[in-house]
Amino acid sequence: MKNNSQIKKVLVVDDEFEVAAALVENLESLGDNYKVEMVNSAEEALTKVRNERYDLLVTDYKMPDMNGLDLARAVRILSPDTQVILMTAYGTTDIRNAVKDLELGGYIDKPFTMAQILKVVKRAVEYTQGEDPYRSGEVSLEISVDEHLKNLLADTNAISVLLLSSGGYLIETAGITKGLNTPGAGALVAANFAASAALAKLLGSNSTFKSSYHEGPDYNIYAHDINGELLLAVIFRSEVKPGAVWHYAKQTATTLAPLVEEQPQEIGVLSENLSEVMDEEFEQLIDTGDDKDDSGYSLMSIEEAVAAGLVSLELLNDNDHDK
Repeated sequence: MKNNSQIKKVLVVDDEFEVAAALVENLESLGDNYKVEMVNSAEEALTKVRNERYDLLVTDYKMPDMNGLDLARAVRILSPDTQVILMTAYGTTDIRNAVKDLELGGYIDKPFTMAQILKVVKRAVEYTQGEDPYRSGEVSLEISVDEHLKNLLADTNAISVLLLSSGGYLIETAGITKGLNTPGAGALVAANFAASAALAKLLGSNSTFKSSYHEGPDYNIYAHDINGELLLAVIFRSEVKPGAVWHYAKQTATTLAPLVEEQPQEIGVLSENLSEVMDEEFEQLIDTGDDKDDSGYSLMSIEEAVAAGLVSLELLNDNDHDK
């Protein structure tokens, strides 16, 4: 339980500099026991939350790189005890329901007065001083997720493991990221799952494919859906057996599912930038320093997928029998 004299750390997130600066100035008026910082993007906010502990995050809803609800979900994974207040000029029933489902610390419609935002902030910070009832007794999610990603990295002898939002945004990593275009990897993986949803509908199914696999001459990428909201991607060298990666990644995704707060969403339409960057990012995904032609990556054949354990032979036989 927190001591009332303890410094309350608040992070303001708004892509409009003037708005963020005005909020910081007013929140600082709450007293010397409030330390207020600001960033102008969700990506900067996630970097801050990974490296420091904040009592409260105040975020705008509509931002170019990630909306406020997606940021709140990511923060809830990285720092479960951090309260989140959402500000928006686009208040809808869906947004309000999402705020309620996520159990955020507060919600306020724009335009608002500074007196109103100060009241919401004080109430949210006071709530963090007590025990959070729906989290009491649980292991810290930040530690748990980190441990599972590191275990998956060791079990598969992979280069890197990525935890992504369904929109392709990087939430957490394990392993080597230097020399890897991780934003491009996130865009590629998310775009592939979005395309699989469309493919499933063409096949007459309302469900989506749970995994994807890309094979290259030097590196392979295997990805698995966790809960419709988060994706797990493993980047590994070509000499590593993909069947083992498939086994451990699926096992880890199943383990992570109950740990993350479930907010299922159908992975459907691509985010605005994903379809544009997917082709170019795929070729530049891993910077090996070698000059390679654009034909280095290839799709697996059905026989190779079966041999790797990525496609069920029983399923194929059932399909043949139905013909």
